[in-house]
Amino acid sequence: MAPLRDVRATRATDTGVDLTGYVVHVCVGTGTGKKQQNFQIHSSVIMPRSGYFRALLGNNYGEENKTKIDLPDENPETFSLYMQLIYNNNIVLVDDSEADDIKYGSEYLALAKLFVLAERLQDVATKDLVLETILTKAQSIWSDGERRFPGWKYVKIIYEGTWLNKTTPEKVWHPEFLYDLASNLMRRRKQPEGSIIFECKASAYHEM
Repeated sequence: MAPLRDVRATRATDTGVDLTGYVVHVCVGTGTGKKQQNFQIHSSVIMPRSGYFRALLGNNYGEENKTKIDLPDENPETFSLYMQLIYNNNIVLVDDSEADDIKYGSEYLALAKLFVLAERLQDVATKDLVLETILTKAQSIWSDGERRFPGWKYVKIIYEGTWLNKTTPEKVWHPEFLYDLASNLMRRRKQPEGSIIFECKASAYHEM
């Protein structure tokens, strides 16, 4: 017999999704098939989270305008995850039946892309949640008894897709200067006690 399910929630566990707003039609991606998909989202859900949508919808749009927003440069699959998160406060990244090696890459990849999307949509709360999830994943012990940290591939996606890459000065620094700078910083930096990634608080990574 299947276990009984209970849909009740308390004030503490209620996600507090406000469905009273008008519906915003969002077209994500370009092309045909899965390369371009249409989404419907409540203004009362997206505006408190996204500064980008808040700026678009705040003054110039309304229910009577049949609001439609195009995001041609974004990925529909990543936007679908974003929708899951802001409505349900959780996301399904992979199938539980998949092997650890597959989960490792696909989860980090999805999280990196989701972080970049949240940056572009100016959603700090989602960025903080994604970083917490990455930290939790990095702290987890896999079936082989090992931990797996995000590799350079996934760090690069975040770096190249966010403001960190946009603030790089036009001047190209000489490699020897950068090497000397890094070496001196390593020598002068106080050696942390313990293993920081396993002991740090999630709030240390928060932007808010």
